[in-house]
Amino acid sequence: MDRINGEWKLISHKGTEKYLKKKEDDDFNDIIFMYSNQLFKCDKKYLTQTQMIGTQKVSEQKTAFNLKSEHKGIVTTTCLNYNKLRTVNTRRIDETEKVDDVEERYMDADGHLVIVNQLYYKFEHRYTVLECARVYEKVKSDSDRKESIKDGVVGMWNLIAGRGIDESRQMDNLGKWATGYLLKFSHAQIFNEIQMQHMDIEGNVLKFNFAVITEEPKYTGTFLFDNSLVTVDGEARIVINVKDDKLFVTCRKNEHFSVAVYQKRSLLL
Repeated sequence: MDRINGEWKLISHKGTEKYLKKKEDDDFNDIIFMYSNQLFKCDKKYLTQTQMIGTQKVSEQKTAFNLKSEHKGIVTTTCLNYNKLRTVNTRRIDETEKVDDVEERYMDADGHLVIVNQLYYKFEHRYTVLECARVYEKVKSDSDRKESIKDGVVGMWNLIAGRGIDESRQMDNLGKWATGYLLKFSHAQIFNEIQMQHMDIEGNVLKFNFAVITEEPKYTGTFLFDNSLVTVDGEARIVINVKDDKLFVTCRKNEHFSVAVYQKRSLLL
């Protein structure tokens, strides 16, 4: 399975809406399930699967082959089943009911990565199965990331999901990404700068700031890196990526990490 190593982007999917509805996960995990790239590192002992948005890791799972592990009541096992990498997460509800969440990854004849997810609900002696499939192709170059972030970020955005945002409200540099704010970006090309307005839900401007975009990393300020907008402000690092009309803002300060997901608004305020 060495061919699975590397980064992959989604090109098609089937049955995902019904699967996610049945799984009843939160909005953040549903968005990451559908919009993140998959980064794999597989050797003879471990499988590491990372969800990527642009250059940022938003979640990561590492499992050992043929060994059980348990976290928050969920038992996980990973094995190589013929030509498929199979991970099973089992959650027992009571003595008569349990849920198996199975994910299998394999390479098809065209060199695509196929990820099949299955939910097995067992009640007494009866099983209910729901399945979805996603097909990925390998990310080969920066051109696979499509339009420039300087163009893609332009527009009005409102928050739809996030993780770690409540803690961010208490932190000066990161609180501006919290719930209740709208973001509006514009690109002043003549000055090569990104202008950003922080607004409340009524559209009132709370804060305006801009950043002159450079191509070189800086110890403070905003710069371009691998089609991401990176802002370094003291101990905080804020990275902005755009994918399929979704704006992803990852914030790190000391040991704190948060991700906010925004959706582009079609109507102007």
